[in-house]
Amino acid sequence: MGYTPRGCGRDHGVVRRQDYLVVLAEGGRFPGDGLCRVAAPLSDDSGNYNLHVLLYNHRGNGTTHYGNFGVLYNMADRDNFDFVLLVLRPSAQWRCYQTGAMIDGRVDWFGSYTGPCAAGTRIRGATWYNVTVTSRIYRNTTVLLDGQPIVQPIIRHQRRGHVGVVVTNGWDNTVYFKQLAVRKTTSGRRHLV
Repeated sequence: MGYTPRGCGRDHGVVRRQDYLVVLAEGGRFPGDGLCRVAAPLSDDSGNYNLHVLLYNHRGNGTTHYGNFGVLYNMADRDNFDFVLLVLRPSAQWRCYQTGAMIDGRVDWFGSYTGPCAAGTRIRGATWYNVTVTSRIYRNTTVLLDGQPIVQPIIRHQRRGHVGVVVTNGWDNTVYFKQLAVRKTTSGRRHLV
């Protein structure tokens, strides 16, 4: 399997179930304990890549409809990367996503974006979401949710296809993911799950 978790509160690691993997981000506090991050075992050093993953929020803060979960990309190491979170909280119903960066192990919101999903949609629990990040060296990075562009984030790290999954600490989140893959834009897809 080869997925390496870091900063996940009471670290239970990554657990394989049927056709998906489970991340248990239990314990900790946000923002002090930052992000639970799970690095993928395969990557691509090219700055031209597509990241694809299916994400599912099973539980957070004692309910299905609570949590922040997403993807990390452009990872230099486990303490330095860009990320986008899907936002699932009753107090933030208008919000769909939040971008940011991890710099030297600390969450940094400088130049981050937050915003709504496509008209009429919002993030819900117990639902699989298709998240894609497209990275091109001389173009903007684009994040898509279920095939619809949601943001072109400011990137803080060198473009590289070193990727994974992130979950905020502090809400006892359980998140599932599957079909995590990185694909160079000039070659075939590299499936990770």
